[in-house]
Amino acid sequence: MSRKLASIIVLLSLLAFVSGCAVISSHSNTRITGTPVSDETLDRIELGVTSQEWIMATLGQPTRIETVDESTGILKYTSKRITHSDAGLLFIFDTSSKSEETSTVYFEFIDGVLQRYWQDSE
Repeated sequence: MSRKLASIIVLLSLLAFVSGCAVISSHSNTRITGTPVSDETLDRIELGVTSQEWIMATLGQPTRIETVDESTGILKYTSKRITHSDAGLLFIFDTSSKSEETSTVYFEFIDGVLQRYWQDSE
């Protein structure tokens, strides 16, 4: 075998090996915990009309109930979105990340009727 042919075979073998290492993979997984309150649900409520019973029937048990006084109470609904992402370039690098987003919606009632609501996000 000539030296030139051997060099070409080695070069082609190297290219085949390197191209095999260029496999890129990525994966993302999202999980939601708690009770998310959708914009559609918020669009359906009316201040001074919507009852505490309707909110609890629609969203379920709140994360927390706070009693301000005998006629005023606040329902708190908290949810968390956790996303794990993995990406890699085979044999060269591998990376992983995690992000968390917490959202809390507060509903304030007087005598069982919604007076105001607000949302906090982190």
